[in-house]
Amino acid sequence: MTINKYKPQIIGVYILVSIIFGYKGYCQSYFVINLDKVEAKDLSAKQRKMPMPDSIPNFNEIIKIENQSKTSYDIDYIPAYQPPIISKGSVFINLNNKEKVYDLESVNEVTNPALYQYQYKVFEFEQKKQTQSLLGTSYEVVKYIASINLGTGDTLWKKQKDYVSVHSEKLVSVVGNLIIDNKTGKELYKLSSSNPLSISEIKEVNEYLYLRKSDEIIAINLLNGEVIWKVKGNFNNFFIDETRIYTSNQCAIDKNTGKIIWNNSSDVWFVGIIGNYLIGYLYGEDDPEIYLYNKNTGKLAGHLWSDNEFCTSCFGYESCFPEFIFAEQGEGNKTAALIKCTDGVYLYTLEVVQN
Repeated sequence: MTINKYKPQIIGVYILVSIIFGYKGYCQSYFVINLDKVEAKDLSAKQRKMPMPDSIPNFNEIIKIENQSKTSYDIDYIPAYQPPIISKGSVFINLNNKEKVYDLESVNEVTNPALYQYQYKVFEFEQKKQTQSLLGTSYEVVKYIASINLGTGDTLWKKQKDYVSVHSEKLVSVVGNLIIDNKTGKELYKLSSSNPLSISEIKEVNEYLYLRKSDEIIAINLLNGEVIWKVKGNFNNFFIDETRIYTSNQCAIDKNTGKIIWNNSSDVWFVGIIGNYLIGYLYGEDDPEIYLYNKNTGKLAGHLWSDNEFCTSCFGYESCFPEFIFAEQGEGNKTAALIKCTDGVYLYTLEVVQN
């Protein structure tokens, strides 16, 4: 029969079509996540103005300085996007591409750290590629991304790709519009949106990935690629504890459902978590104003107007306006802060003494 005559060719075409149009999309091995599928909740429509209480405790009555140490960093200012990071009893600092590790208890520098914040690190780099032609030797800059095992220093994989940006977390990274596996380099998901992605920050907690893009936070289930929820608002950062996400513009969100728990309107921006408190910072002032808020209610709990306790303990200049950069996530009732003073950069550790 005619069909039997051409059966091998038909089977070959079927296999080819199956490969091209196979599971997970056209000519790709990843699943496409449509970020526009879920409607975003708008924070600005529900913000409440919190009045300043007549009498509130001082910051110093609730959180005490535990230890301090002058670091060897010599910089003019501390970028807000490079706060100290606390993990497993250590404080990780990376300023001007100089990485240092300090003990959270003693604030002594750990000279030969065996502990790393993450096991894998995905990063971009460039190499010059030499080519020969009749016109002579020429060089081309080739862009790569790669992953290394921080414990062993081994390069796990390398790809020649020109990506817009790389944001790396514990197990996955967002590279351009792709979510990839840090260990294998496998492209897991492709992010799709009618709006520019403009991803600024990612945070990974268990099987969930939280993206901050322009004025949105998006929660994605990494097991199935589903967008769980989206929240829209005027924030530049967010923090995560066991049950909630806290945005820098004073909003608490259930991290599993996206339900807004409380939402304040204030000029004070949240910069970190310690114990049951959120640390707030009022920018634009010569003399910094630091606040404490109850993370369960959003109510103001403490206020530090003056920096005298910091100034008198570390330098002795008549006028100094220290710059505070707190760790975003504390560990238990302890946290850390980098403080830029007139005479250098200090590492402080602080502890909650009154709940």
